Amino acid sequence: MSASTYNEIRRIIFSTANNPKRGFALANEWLEKTYKNKLGSRGYAGLKAELYFYEKHRHEFKLTVAGDMGEHADFSGMYGTDATRFDVTTNLDFKKFHNYEPHMGDGLYYKIALLDKNNFEIILNYKKNIFIDDFLKNINEEQIFHLINHCSINKLTILFTSNKEMFEHNFFLQDLLSRIKTFHTLRIDLPDDDLIINLMIKLLHDKQIIIKNEEIFHYILKRIERSYEEIFLLIEKIDKLSLEKKRELTIPLIKKLL
Repeated sequence: MSASTYNEIRRIIFSTANNPKRGFALANEWLEKTYKNKLGSRGYAGLKAELYFYEKHRHEFKLTVAGDMGEHADFSGMYGTDATRFDVTTNLDFKKFHNYEPHMGDGLYYKIALLDKNNFEIILNYKKNIFIDDFLKNINEEQIFHLINHCSINKLTILFTSNKEMFEHNFFLQDLLSRIKTFHTLRIDLPDDDLIINLMIKLLHDKQIIIKNEEIFHYILKRIERSYEEIFLLIEKIDKLSLEKKRELTIPLIKKLL
């Protein structure tokens, strides 16, 4: 299909979507019944992704449908306080940083919307590196695979955290496993007594809470699970208790939290 034909179909679909009555319902119906075969599998998937993203985020990001201006953007809008161009894709392998860089003006950003099982996630800012917490939880292997490839091609840094050994995970995609094996890994062991106490003091200080009685920390040590997650949860509980009681914390008060 020629670019001009695709752009004409795209114009019709988004003009229909902006109709205040049956806009998106009718646009999706036409896309499915009238234009699916004309677009081909890749064109159909791409336009369906754009339409879904526009319907879901048009108010949140103040989206305006972009024309075919060679700027590698499907929409313009705002991401927070930043003027941003949005490019929607179903495969990060199609995206290259050098295609976007010439169009990045002062104060203008690009973001990628990646379609994953009919849910869009704004996962990538081309000016920033990538961090994914507990990435093995509900992992989408294909998405992670494309993301790693993208970061490698565009010389971006990617950081994963996991609550279990990555190499012990039963990966379905062997190509993903081979890339994971090239990562530098760092194991963070459970904290010892001194680290737990110092961490609690630091976290409490950040919340402007001072515990003068050191016996409270030793009381907590004997009763808390030795994990960072439990420490952070306990500090949140102490903070809430401190705001409620508005008085110095004591062992009897802390006892209610453990």
